[in-house]
Amino acid sequence: MARIVALDTSDVRFPTSLSLDGSDAMNPDPDYSAAYVRICTDAAGGPDGHGFVFTIGRGNEVQVAAIRALAPYLEDRDLDEVLDDLGGFWRELVHDSQLRAHTTTPGRLGYDDAKLARLCREAVTDGFTQIKLKVGANLTEDIRRLGIARDVCGPGIRIAVDANQRCEVAEAAEWVTALQPFDVAWVEEPTNPDDVLGHAAIARGVAPIPVATGEHMANRVMFKQFLQAGALQILQLDATRVAGVNENIAILLLAARYGVPVCPHAGGVGLCETVQHLAMFDYLAVSGSAEGRMIEFVDHLHEHVVTPVEVTGGRYRAPKAPGAGAQLLDASIVEYTHG
Repeated sequence: MARIVALDTSDVRFPTSLSLDGSDAMNPDPDYSAAYVRICTDAAGGPDGHGFVFTIGRGNEVQVAAIRALAPYLEDRDLDEVLDDLGGFWRELVHDSQLRAHTTTPGRLGYDDAKLARLCREAVTDGFTQIKLKVGANLTEDIRRLGIARDVCGPGIRIAVDANQRCEVAEAAEWVTALQPFDVAWVEEPTNPDDVLGHAAIARGVAPIPVATGEHMANRVMFKQFLQAGALQILQLDATRVAGVNENIAILLLAARYGVPVCPHAGGVGLCETVQHLAMFDYLAVSGSAEGRMIEFVDHLHEHVVTPVEVTGGRYRAPKAPGAGAQLLDASIVEYTHG
């Protein structure tokens, strides 16, 4: 009978700011990082558990400290008892009165025109039917860059735009309207991600262009309010932002109740690997449809994951290995641990 003996954490930071991978209007020079956790048991050869919270560099140590604070809830517990009632264990954490949990590749703002065009061509060649460009820093530049992307991709490829919270509510509709000639597939996170009524106003102002948001929402209640207000037409849950799989399943059920497609947020280290399971669960057990649904994909840092995603012809392939896909390579943890 195995017992949980330790909760090991690592502050892992990849220097993506050097190549401007991940750059956008809000975050010009992020270092994609993971507050990484390994749950260790006393069983010979495992099993061990692996997980992470995604951040963009400075402050990652705060997330690590928060994870370490959970050690008393896990250490010296019987593993079978935890696994036999994962729902009960989840409730123990999120209901504690003193502990409340709560392909974008071509379009980075830091990329020059040549790299933008090259990555657009590669995306089309690789079979992707939609790409996403970061916008929101300068409207004139956004129009110029969208023109490059549309010229390279042609009329048959959908192009979404992501403002990363940079617009005020009043200016968002005007900004998106200026981009409308490029046949925008959706506008993502146009303003503060907590502003339910602001997103609703923007959605009315830019219709029929859908508003996509959700990667920064911390719980199912926020998603419920956005859905009730008609503030999003594309729901973008995140594998690590809310309180685990149970919370994300509740969000998938809410989306199905309101008839809103789920296109999960991914892109940071390990996010593609973890979020694919939620999207596939949605297709198999909740929505039963792939229409209007896709999983975000960014082609970097997969070499640091034990079971990297497999994407062929612009589509994710179901993983064959067990687990959530969150395990990083030991060598990568050692090399990129901060401090």
